[in-house]
Formats: sequence, C-alpha cells, structure tokens
Amino acid sequence: MNTRLKKKQHFLSLLTGILLIPLLGLFSCEDPSPDPTSNKEEVLAEEGTFFPMEIAQLSLKGEKAGTEKVQGTLNNQPVEIHLQDSVMLFVMPDIAPGVYQLEAPSGDKMLISKVTVKELVLSSAPDQIFQQIVEDNTETIQHLTTKAESLPEPDKAALLKDIQTLNSWKANIGQHYASLSPEEKENFAKTVVANKWWLDEIHSAVVELSTHSNSLRTTGEVDDYCTRVWDAALELRDAKNELFTHAQRTRIAAGLATGALVAVTVGASPLVGAAVGAGLIAYRFGVDYTNFNDALDNFYGTMVQPFDDMFSSERRAASKVTFVSEVAKEMETSTGYRNLYAQDKGSSIPIVQIISDASNTAKDVWETFSPSLPTPLQSPTMLDDIQSYNTTERAVHSKYLDVSDISNDNVALVKKEEKDGLLVLTFENNTATTQEFTYKLTFTDSRFSPGFSTTISAEVIPSKIIGEWEVVSMNFTLYDEDGVATSTSESELDIWYLEFTADGSMYEWWPEEISGTEEEAREEVRMLHKPNKVSLYELRDNGSKILTSPHPEDQPGSESEEDVDLIYGEFDLNYQSPDKLTMTTSKILAMEDDDGVTIFFKYQRVLERCNCNLLR
Repeated sequence: MNTRLKKKQHFLSLLTGILLIPLLGLFSCEDPSPDPTSNKEEVLAEEGTFFPMEIAQLSLKGEKAGTEKVQGTLNNQPVEIHLQDSVMLFVMPDIAPGVYQLEAPSGDKMLISKVTVKELVLSSAPDQIFQQIVEDNTETIQHLTTKAESLPEPDKAALLKDIQTLNSWKANIGQHYASLSPEEKENFAKTVVANKWWLDEIHSAVVELSTHSNSLRTTGEVDDYCTRVWDAALELRDAKNELFTHAQRTRIAAGLATGALVAVTVGASPLVGAAVGAGLIAYRFGVDYTNFNDALDNFYGTMVQPFDDMFSSERRAASKVTFVSEVAKEMETSTGYRNLYAQDKGSSIPIVQIISDASNTAKDVWETFSPSLPTPLQSPTMLDDIQSYNTTERAVHSKYLDVSDISNDNVALVKKEEKDGLLVLTFENNTATTQEFTYKLTFTDSRFSPGFSTTISAEVIPSKIIGEWEVVSMNFTLYDEDGVATSTSESELDIWYLEFTADGSMYEWWPEEISGTEEEAREEVRMLHKPNKVSLYELRDNGSKILTSPHPEDQPGSESEEDVDLIYGEFDLNYQSPDKLTMTTSKILAMEDDDGVTIFFKYQRVLERCNCNLLR
C-alpha cells in the first residue's frame, strides 16, 4: 500500500470524531435508480439562488413532503435531496454559474424548481478563513466561560460541560484541517464561504440577544424596565427564528457518514476538505446555539413578570398620601416582579408567550441537529422545568399607570404627567376644607399583564396660598430674653407683591424707586418682566405652615446671616379669609441693633389677594 493511501486511511480513522457532510450521496456521480415520472403531478417549488457548495434550502410553498431522502436531478445530473416537511435541502455541487432545473420525486408528485448558481469568490486564503472563524467563535466561548463562573450550580456545571464539548469539536476540526492538502483546503474554504451568509445571520441575531439579555441580570434600577425586558424579548424572538430557519441546514452539515466516506476519502480526496468545512459550520452553529440557550436562561432567571403588589404591602398600610390642591406631586410607584415558572404555561400574556415559544423552538432545533452530533449539547430550559419563583420590587414607569375611580366628588384629577419615569399627579380640592378620598392606580402594560389595580388612600389640602398677593402691612412683635412678648408695631412698607406658583416657587416684585403717584408706581411694578424668584416653598402640616428656602437660581449673595434668617425659614399661616392671610415667623429671631444690643422678635406679613396679572 502506498504512503498516500496509508495517510488517507489514517485520516479516515480520525474522521469518526468530526462532524461531516454525507458527501458521497450528495455529490454522487452514479446514475439514480429511475422512477417512473410520466404520471407524476408536477409541483412548482420555491426558486432560489445559491453558491456552489452551499447547503441549499427551498420551500415547497405549502406542500408537505414528509421526511425522506430522495434521488433528484439538477439538469439531469443526479443529486441527493433531503425532504423535510415543507422544505427540501441539498448541497449545491461545485458547478459553473447559470440557471438549472431541479427535480425531486415525492410520492405521486414531482417537485420542480428553477435554481440559479452564482459565482463564489474566495477573498482570503483558506488558512485565513479558518483562523478568522475560529477567532470569532473563541470570543463567544470566552464570554460564556466568564458567564459560567458567575452562575450557581447546577447551571454552572451544565454550561461548562457544553463549553468543553465545543472546545473538543474545535480541537478535532483544527487537527483535521492541518492534515488537508492544498486542494482539499480549497474545497474547505468554498464550503465555509458559501454558507457564511446564513451563519452570519444567526450569529448577529444571537450576539444582539446576548447583549440585551445580559443587561437584564443587573440589579440596578432601569428607567423603563418593561421596555428593557420587551426589547430583549424581541431579540430573543428574532434569534429563535434564525436558529429555526437554518436548523435543517445545520443537520445536513452535522451528519456523520463514516462508512460512505471510504470511497470519498480514497477516490475523491478533495471532498474531504468540504467535509471538514461542514464540521466547522456545525461547530459555529453549536457555539451560537449555546449562547442562545444561555440568553434564554437569563430570561428565566430574571424577574420579568409584574404582579399585583403595587406600592407593596408596607406602603399600602402606611398613612394617607397627602396632596395640596392644584399642586403637582411626584409619586414614586413600585410593584412586585417575579420570574416565570411552570404555572405560567399556556398563558396568553405576550411576554410569557415569546419566552415559552423560544424554549419550544430551541427544543425543536436541538432535536433536529443533536442526533447528528458525536457529543450532544445540553437541551434548552423549558418552562415546565421551573417549579418555583422568586420576587423583587421594582419601580414602575409612569407611562404604564392609570388613575381612575376618584371616590370624592369634591376632588378632581386636574393633570397626570410623567417626569423622568415618575408619576406626577395634580388634584383639585373644590372646598375650603381638607378632603379625604381614594383613587385606583392600575398597571396597564398589556405586554406583561392583563392589568391589575390597587386602591390608594389620600387627602387633598385646599391650596389657598397659590396666586398673587400684595403685602399690605408688616408687623413686628418684640420679646424679652425669656421669650415673653413686650410690644407690637407696624412697619412702613413700600409697594411689595408676592406670587406663589403651583411648582413651589415664590416670586417678589417691587420698584427700584417710587416716582409719580402711588398708582403709577403700582402699575410699574405690575409690568416688570423679570421679578425676583426669591424662594422655594413647601406647605407643611395640612397647609398650616410654609417652609421657605433660597431658590437655587437666585441664592442670597451679600445678605448677612441675620438678613437671610429674616427672609427665609418656617412661617405659620393663618387664613383669615379666602383673600387675606398672614405669614408669621414660627421662631423668635435675634439680631443686634446699631448699638450692639440684641433684639428678639417675630415678624408677620399681612397679604391680600390682588389678582393683578403680574407679568414674568
């Protein structure tokens, strides 16, 4: 036996551990066993365009052909065709570009398709093509290895086992590739490049999915968590579709044909390169399939399902939510989230359907190509496998919340707004007294839930302070060192206006100097376009107090500490009528007069509503 033949036979013994196309039948030059075709019904299948050496897949346009392997013809030349339900698959021979007629018998029908072969150009040398694919998949393997180390058992062991299997495949493929002749490497390169386009489609979809699904593992807050989960679920659906679309192609690539390859190895040695190329195709698919399964596990391990726990039990048991009439209030709303588990099976909720369907499809893909592998990969996680669930609490974006069923006719919802994901509500109290009420808060994102509600207890304080006021007088009360009032006096006032707005700002207007009549001076003040935005205010204690502080846009500059105390602080409010109120400093203030004597005092502003349409 010559050295070349011995080398080939030794090479054949190594092939039992590699993924190989059943190339003998696919490229056979023997005459097919003729079938009588004169009485067969001709059925037109999908047309297609393919590269030489591409695993071609054509739809039967709704026809069902069952599962069988038949001998067909390509322009009267024999070609082995695999029928699988409503598709037929075959390896396009290495033939010249052109248009060919494909015929395949199936029962009493003859399936006919027009196929176009386009030119295949190798832009790189075979060694570069091999190395690039190995490097691309090594990056994914490294990602999966790092991910495995962060997983609990038994998930960690299962993923590491798949990584070990994939690394073993890669080592075998590399060993066989190194033994190929230049001619065989050329056929290897053609096979890989011809099928690269659909492998790239799978890889791109799975990488995008992996990026999105890994972000779901974060424990940090997400501004719009529902949309984050939904976007990742759509990537899961797209990647699932790509895997399913090309699973049959991979089954062909992963088929072992050890016996059939004896003649191919000895008598047609260049086809061994195509077999090694097919093994690399199956390896690349296996890497993406494993990455897909890891992403699927991310969904099952993530709290993606909101449930009826809005505000949580602790918050529901808390005191009433207090609103001030016509003053916007930011509401930080949260609800419980849980992972999916077996009892969700059959749910009509879209997010559950997408994830469950991805598992079912992944199982179909696994059952399609796994039997052709020397060492099967792990089957995907199924919804039935998860028997319990965990919970967490997450903020709910305001776009998924609705307010309804206000229980008190004296209370109206004036405005529902969104601010950085927070729900901002403004209620109006149509009376002069505090009104208690309840309202229903409903989660409305139908992608995740048919909807659930919780009832919130609240009260709304009449907001008499909002509006424009003229300061008509200011009274000072003096105290001794023991805090006993000794005298009260009224201070002379220039023209002075205040405005309290619903956003919590307090504005002041006053003239630089008074010229002309008092009414002319008042008109001058009203026409000021840029008042002093002096303070922020916050109502306290059912509206009986007001707390003021310097506005961040107009911080006090040259004022002394004593002057700042005079302007800002806590004031007691006394509503004398709807159009008149007093603001009195809540604590006794102290300051030194020109002689260095400490004076203790409180001061009171008397305000009358003016409705004078001040301009800003």
